[in-house]
Amino acid sequence: MFHFIKDKNIASSTNEIEGYFGDLKPKYKLHNGLSVEHRISYLKNYCYYKNVSK
Repeated sequence: MFHFIKDKNIASSTNEIEGYFGDLKPKYKLHNGLSVEHRISYLKNYCYYKNVSK
């Protein structure tokens, strides 16, 4: 449960993850008419471009 104490590469909270997906939700809801294939593609592209910009 407390693996982050031994490993400094693991964050001790989920704030960063919640912020990441908090930004995604409103943008994703704008595209609610996408097919399942296009939704998956949208999420992959979003995650890719979000990580490239860091």
